[in-house]
Amino acid sequence: MSHPAHRARLLKETALLETAPPPGVTAWRVDGDSMTHWQALLRGPADTPYVGGSFKLDVRVPGRYPFEPPSLQFLTPIHHPNIDSAGRICLDTLHMPPKGSWSPASNLSTVLSSVLQLVTYPNPRDGLLADVTQQFNEQHDAFVEQAKQMTRRHAMGNAARTEQHETSNAQEDAAAQSAVTAEAAAPAAAAAAASSSAADSSTAAAASATSSAPAAASDSSALLQAPTASPPASTKPSGDAPAVTAATPSLAGSKRPAELTTDSEPAAQPAAAASGDSSSAVDDTTAHADKKQKTQHEEDDGKQDAESAQQLPAEQPQEQQQQQ
Repeated sequence: MSHPAHRARLLKETALLETAPPPGVTAWRVDGDSMTHWQALLRGPADTPYVGGSFKLDVRVPGRYPFEPPSLQFLTPIHHPNIDSAGRICLDTLHMPPKGSWSPASNLSTVLSSVLQLVTYPNPRDGLLADVTQQFNEQHDAFVEQAKQMTRRHAMGNAARTEQHETSNAQEDAAAQSAVTAEAAAPAAAAAAASSSAADSSTAAAASATSSAPAAASDSSALLQAPTASPPASTKPSGDAPAVTAATPSLAGSKRPAELTTDSEPAAQPAAAASGDSSSAVDDTTAHADKKQKTQHEEDDGKQDAESAQQLPAEQPQEQQQQQ
Protein backbone atom coordinates (compact mmCIF):
# COMPACT_ATOMS: atom_id res chain seq x y z
CA MET A 1 0.00 0.00 0.00
CA SER A 2 2.02 2.90 -1.35
CA HIS A 3 -0.50 5.72 -1.50
CA PRO A 4 -0.54 7.82 1.69
CA ALA A 5 -4.33 8.15 1.55
CA HIS A 6 -4.75 4.36 1.50
CA ARG A 7 -2.42 3.99 4.45
CA ALA A 8 -4.23 6.70 6.39
CA ARG A 9 -7.55 4.90 5.83
CA LEU A 10 -6.12 1.58 6.98
CA LEU A 11 -4.71 3.23 10.09
CA LYS A 12 -8.18 4.53 10.90
CA GLU A 13 -9.79 1.12 10.31
CA THR A 14 -7.14 -0.59 12.44
CA ALA A 15 -7.79 1.72 15.36
CA LEU A 16 -11.55 1.17 15.02
CA LEU A 17 -11.19 -2.61 14.83
CA GLU A 18 -8.92 -2.76 17.87
CA THR A 19 -10.86 -0.37 20.08
CA ALA A 20 -14.46 -0.95 18.97
CA PRO A 21 -14.84 -4.23 17.07
CA PRO A 22 -18.27 -5.43 15.87
CA PRO A 23 -20.37 -7.36 18.42
CA GLY A 24 -19.35 -11.01 18.62
CA VAL A 25 -15.98 -10.34 16.92
CA THR A 26 -12.45 -10.07 18.29
CA ALA A 27 -9.56 -9.18 15.96
CA TRP A 28 -5.82 -8.64 16.36
CA ARG A 29 -2.81 -8.09 14.14
CA VAL A 30 -0.65 -11.16 13.51
CA ASP A 31 2.58 -9.41 12.54
CA GLY A 32 2.68 -6.85 15.29
CA ASP A 33 2.83 -3.47 13.58
CA SER A 34 1.64 -4.82 10.25
CA MET A 35 -1.87 -3.75 9.25
CA THR A 36 -2.24 -6.24 6.39
CA HIS A 37 -2.41 -9.54 8.27
CA TRP A 38 -5.09 -10.13 10.88
CA GLN A 39 -6.77 -12.94 12.71
CA ALA A 40 -10.24 -12.86 14.19
CA LEU A 41 -12.53 -14.95 16.38
CA LEU A 42 -16.26 -15.15 15.71
CA ARG A 43 -18.40 -16.24 18.64
CA GLY A 44 -21.14 -18.65 17.69
CA PRO A 45 -24.45 -16.77 17.55
CA ALA A 46 -27.28 -17.68 19.89
CA ASP A 47 -30.13 -19.85 18.57
CA THR A 48 -27.78 -21.54 16.08
CA PRO A 49 -25.96 -24.91 16.10
CA TYR A 50 -22.74 -22.88 16.56
CA VAL A 51 -23.60 -21.30 19.92
CA GLY A 52 -20.83 -21.73 22.49
CA GLY A 53 -18.16 -22.10 19.83
CA SER A 54 -15.44 -19.70 18.73
CA PHE A 55 -14.38 -19.81 15.11
CA LYS A 56 -10.99 -18.52 14.05
CA LEU A 57 -10.47 -16.69 10.77
CA ASP A 58 -7.45 -15.49 8.84
CA VAL A 59 -7.76 -12.02 7.25
CA ARG A 60 -5.44 -10.68 4.53
CA VAL A 61 -5.54 -7.11 3.25
CA PRO A 62 -4.35 -6.67 -0.36
CA GLY A 63 -2.03 -3.94 -1.55
CA ARG A 64 -4.80 -2.25 -3.56
CA TYR A 65 -7.20 -2.10 -0.61
CA PRO A 66 -9.84 -0.64 -0.50
CA PHE A 67 -10.20 -1.00 -4.24
CA GLU A 68 -9.90 -4.75 -3.78
CA PRO A 69 -11.67 -6.70 -1.03
CA PRO A 70 -9.78 -8.46 1.76
CA SER A 71 -9.57 -12.24 1.69
CA LEU A 72 -11.03 -14.21 4.63
CA GLN A 73 -10.70 -17.89 5.41
CA PHE A 74 -12.01 -20.01 8.30
CA LEU A 75 -9.23 -21.76 10.19
CA THR A 76 -11.70 -23.58 12.44
CA PRO A 77 -13.75 -26.32 10.73
CA ILE A 78 -17.46 -25.52 10.56
CA HIS A 79 -20.44 -27.42 9.10
CA HIS A 80 -22.08 -24.74 6.96
CA PRO A 81 -23.58 -24.67 3.42
CA ASN A 82 -21.68 -21.48 2.48
CA ILE A 83 -18.25 -22.49 3.89
CA ASP A 84 -16.27 -25.39 2.50
CA SER A 85 -13.86 -27.75 4.22
CA ALA A 86 -10.90 -25.52 3.27
CA GLY A 87 -12.51 -22.58 5.05
CA ARG A 88 -13.33 -20.59 1.91
CA ILE A 89 -16.42 -18.39 2.20
CA CYS A 90 -19.11 -17.84 -0.42
CA LEU A 91 -20.12 -14.24 0.26
CA ASP A 92 -20.87 -11.53 -2.30
CA THR A 93 -19.15 -8.86 -0.20
CA LEU A 94 -15.82 -10.66 -0.56
CA HIS A 95 -15.83 -10.57 -4.38
CA MET A 96 -15.40 -7.83 -6.93
CA PRO A 97 -18.24 -6.95 -9.31
CA PRO A 98 -19.85 -8.25 -11.42
CA LYS A 99 -19.76 -11.51 -9.48
CA GLY A 100 -19.56 -9.84 -6.11
CA SER A 101 -20.71 -6.67 -4.44
CA TRP A 102 -17.49 -5.34 -2.93
CA SER A 103 -17.33 -1.54 -2.68
CA PRO A 104 -14.49 0.72 -1.50
CA ALA A 105 -17.02 2.09 0.98
CA SER A 106 -16.84 -1.24 2.83
CA ASN A 107 -14.22 -1.84 5.51
CA LEU A 108 -12.80 -4.61 7.66
CA SER A 109 -15.40 -4.20 10.39
CA THR A 110 -18.33 -4.41 7.97
CA VAL A 111 -16.80 -7.48 6.28
CA LEU A 112 -16.44 -9.35 9.59
CA SER A 113 -19.99 -8.39 10.52
CA SER A 114 -21.21 -9.74 7.17
CA VAL A 115 -19.43 -13.06 7.78
CA LEU A 116 -20.99 -13.37 11.25
CA GLN A 117 -24.37 -12.61 9.69
CA LEU A 118 -23.82 -15.40 7.16
CA VAL A 119 -23.03 -17.88 9.95
CA THR A 120 -26.25 -16.92 11.67
CA TYR A 121 -28.38 -17.06 8.52
CA PRO A 122 -26.99 -19.50 5.89
CA ASN A 123 -27.87 -18.90 2.23
CA PRO A 124 -28.77 -22.28 0.69
CA ARG A 125 -29.51 -20.69 -2.72
CA ASP A 126 -25.82 -19.91 -3.13
CA GLY A 127 -24.33 -22.90 -1.41
CA LEU A 128 -20.65 -23.74 -1.76
CA LEU A 129 -20.92 -27.45 -0.92
CA ALA A 130 -23.73 -29.32 -2.67
CA ASP A 131 -24.11 -32.16 -0.12
CA VAL A 132 -24.19 -29.80 2.90
CA THR A 133 -26.60 -27.51 1.05
CA GLN A 134 -28.87 -30.44 0.25
CA GLN A 135 -28.80 -31.65 3.87
CA PHE A 136 -29.62 -28.16 5.05
CA ASN A 137 -32.64 -28.01 2.69
CA GLU A 138 -33.95 -31.58 2.95
CA GLN A 139 -32.71 -32.92 6.30
CA HIS A 140 -32.46 -29.87 8.44
CA ASP A 141 -32.54 -31.70 11.79
CA ALA A 142 -29.66 -33.88 10.70
CA PHE A 143 -27.81 -30.77 9.52
CA VAL A 144 -28.30 -29.09 12.90
CA GLU A 145 -27.11 -32.14 14.83
CA GLN A 146 -23.99 -32.54 12.68
CA ALA A 147 -23.23 -28.80 12.96
CA LYS A 148 -23.43 -29.06 16.78
CA GLN A 149 -21.11 -32.06 16.82
CA MET A 150 -18.49 -30.26 14.73
CA THR A 151 -18.82 -27.17 16.91
CA ARG A 152 -18.20 -29.20 20.07
CA ARG A 153 -15.30 -31.04 18.45
CA HIS A 154 -13.48 -28.11 16.87
CA ALA A 155 -14.79 -24.79 18.19
CA MET A 156 -15.47 -25.28 21.89
CA GLY A 157 -11.76 -25.19 22.79
CA ASN A 158 -11.43 -21.86 21.08
CA ALA A 159 -13.75 -20.27 23.62
CA ALA A 160 -11.06 -20.42 26.29
CA ARG A 161 -8.50 -19.05 23.84
CA THR A 162 -10.90 -16.28 22.90
CA GLU A 163 -11.40 -15.30 26.54
CA GLN A 164 -7.66 -15.40 27.15
CA HIS A 165 -7.01 -13.23 24.12
CA GLU A 166 -9.68 -10.74 25.16
CA THR A 167 -8.17 -10.58 28.64
CA SER A 168 -4.76 -9.95 27.11
CA ASN A 169 -6.18 -7.20 24.92
CA ALA A 170 -7.88 -5.64 27.94
CA GLN A 171 -4.63 -5.70 29.87
CA GLU A 172 -2.76 -4.12 26.98
CA ASP A 173 -5.40 -1.42 26.67
CA ALA A 174 -5.24 -0.78 30.43
CA ALA A 175 -1.43 -0.57 30.29
CA ALA A 176 -1.59 1.85 27.34
CA GLN A 177 -4.18 3.95 29.14
CA SER A 178 -2.05 3.98 32.29
CA ALA A 179 0.96 5.09 30.26
CA VAL A 180 -1.06 7.91 28.69
CA THR A 181 -2.41 8.94 32.08
CA ALA A 182 1.07 8.87 33.64
CA GLU A 183 2.47 10.93 30.75
CA ALA A 184 -0.34 13.45 31.14
CA ALA A 185 0.13 13.60 34.90
CA ALA A 186 3.93 13.99 34.72
CA PRO A 187 3.90 17.83 34.34
CA ALA A 188 1.46 18.16 37.22
CA ALA A 189 3.61 15.87 39.37
CA ALA A 190 6.73 17.87 38.49
CA ALA A 191 4.94 21.13 39.35
CA ALA A 192 3.74 19.64 42.64
CA ALA A 193 7.28 18.46 43.45
CA ALA A 194 8.66 21.92 42.66
CA SER A 195 5.98 23.53 44.82
CA SER A 196 6.73 21.12 47.65
CA SER A 197 10.46 21.84 47.35
CA ALA A 198 9.77 25.58 47.42
CA ALA A 199 7.54 25.11 50.46
CA ASP A 200 10.26 23.08 52.20
CA SER A 201 12.81 25.78 51.43
CA SER A 202 10.48 28.45 52.80
CA THR A 203 9.87 26.38 55.93
CA ALA A 204 13.62 25.85 56.41
CA ALA A 205 14.27 29.57 55.93
CA ALA A 206 11.52 30.43 58.41
CA ALA A 207 12.90 27.92 60.92
CA SER A 208 16.40 29.33 60.48
CA ALA A 209 15.11 32.86 60.98
CA THR A 210 13.16 31.76 64.05
CA SER A 211 16.18 29.99 65.56
CA SER A 212 18.45 32.98 64.89
CA ALA A 213 15.96 35.44 66.40
CA PRO A 214 16.66 34.40 70.05
CA ALA A 215 20.41 34.63 69.42
CA ALA A 216 19.99 38.10 67.94
CA ALA A 217 17.75 39.09 70.84
CA SER A 218 20.35 37.73 73.29
CA ASP A 219 23.09 39.72 71.58
CA SER A 220 20.94 42.83 71.63
CA SER A 221 20.15 42.27 75.30
CA ALA A 222 23.85 41.87 76.05
CA LEU A 223 24.60 45.09 74.22
CA LEU A 224 21.86 46.91 76.09
CA GLN A 225 22.95 45.54 79.46
CA ALA A 226 26.62 46.29 78.89
CA PRO A 227 26.32 50.02 79.83
CA THR A 228 24.64 49.05 83.14
CA ALA A 229 27.80 47.37 84.44
CA SER A 230 28.99 48.44 87.87
CA PRO A 231 30.17 52.04 87.58
CA PRO A 232 33.54 53.08 88.90
CA ALA A 233 33.81 53.78 92.58
CA SER A 234 32.16 56.97 93.76
CA THR A 235 34.17 60.02 93.00
CA LYS A 236 36.61 60.54 95.78
CA PRO A 237 37.53 63.92 97.06
CA SER A 238 40.71 65.32 95.69
CA GLY A 239 43.97 65.11 97.55
CA ASP A 240 43.18 68.37 99.41
CA ALA A 241 40.11 66.99 101.15
CA PRO A 242 41.93 64.35 103.27
CA ALA A 243 44.51 66.98 104.22
CA VAL A 244 41.84 69.36 105.50
CA THR A 245 40.14 66.64 107.47
CA ALA A 246 43.38 65.54 109.07
CA ALA A 247 44.19 69.13 109.97
CA THR A 248 40.91 69.69 111.82
CA PRO A 249 40.19 66.52 113.82
CA SER A 250 38.02 68.50 116.23
CA LEU A 251 35.42 68.95 113.54
CA ALA A 252 34.77 65.21 112.93
CA GLY A 253 31.33 65.49 114.50
CA SER A 254 30.44 68.80 112.89
CA LYS A 255 28.31 69.47 109.84
CA ARG A 256 31.18 69.17 107.44
CA PRO A 257 31.07 65.40 106.86
CA ALA A 258 27.31 65.52 106.26
CA GLU A 259 27.69 68.37 103.85
CA LEU A 260 30.39 66.53 101.98
CA THR A 261 28.26 63.45 101.74
CA THR A 262 25.21 65.41 100.62
CA ASP A 263 27.07 67.33 98.00
CA SER A 264 29.10 64.45 96.65
CA GLU A 265 26.24 61.99 96.12
CA PRO A 266 24.37 64.05 93.50
CA ALA A 267 27.60 64.51 91.63
CA ALA A 268 28.47 60.83 91.82
CA GLN A 269 25.09 59.71 90.50
CA PRO A 270 25.26 61.66 87.21
CA ALA A 271 28.84 60.53 86.82
CA ALA A 272 27.90 56.85 87.27
CA ALA A 273 25.04 57.16 84.79
CA ALA A 274 27.21 58.94 82.29
CA SER A 275 29.99 56.34 82.59
CA GLY A 276 27.72 53.75 80.86
CA ASP A 277 27.49 55.93 77.76
CA SER A 278 31.05 57.18 77.34
CA SER A 279 34.34 57.11 79.22
CA SER A 280 35.00 60.76 78.33
CA ALA A 281 31.73 61.82 79.95
CA VAL A 282 32.79 60.02 83.14
CA ASP A 283 36.09 61.87 83.20
CA ASP A 284 34.37 65.26 82.75
CA THR A 285 31.84 64.51 85.47
CA THR A 286 34.58 63.39 87.86
CA ALA A 287 36.60 66.51 87.26
CA HIS A 288 33.52 68.66 87.84
CA ALA A 289 32.72 66.85 91.06
CA ASP A 290 36.30 67.20 92.30
CA LYS A 291 36.29 70.90 91.52
CA LYS A 292 33.02 71.40 93.32
CA GLN A 293 34.19 69.48 96.37
CA LYS A 294 37.43 71.46 96.45
CA THR A 295 35.48 74.70 96.38
CA GLN A 296 33.23 73.46 99.15
CA HIS A 297 36.22 72.44 101.25
CA GLU A 298 37.76 75.83 100.86
CA GLU A 299 34.53 77.49 101.96
CA ASP A 300 34.32 75.17 104.95
CA ASP A 301 37.92 75.93 105.90
CA GLY A 302 37.19 79.67 105.73
CA LYS A 303 34.18 79.25 107.98
CA GLN A 304 36.23 77.23 110.46
CA ASP A 305 38.97 79.81 110.55
CA ALA A 306 36.40 82.55 111.19
CA GLU A 307 34.82 80.60 114.00
CA SER A 308 38.20 79.94 115.54
CA ALA A 309 39.04 83.61 115.37
CA GLN A 310 35.80 84.51 117.12
CA GLN A 311 36.39 82.01 119.90
CA LEU A 312 39.94 83.17 120.70
CA PRO A 313 38.99 86.68 122.04
CA ALA A 314 36.34 85.12 124.20
CA GLU A 315 38.71 82.54 125.62
CA GLN A 316 41.55 85.04 126.43
CA PRO A 317 39.63 87.00 129.12
CA GLN A 318 38.68 83.72 130.72
CA GLU A 319 42.30 82.59 130.84
CA GLN A 320 43.38 85.96 132.28
CA GLN A 321 40.76 85.74 134.96
CA GLN A 322 41.89 82.23 135.85
CA GLN A 323 45.50 83.41 136.10
CA GLN A 324 44.50 86.30 138.42
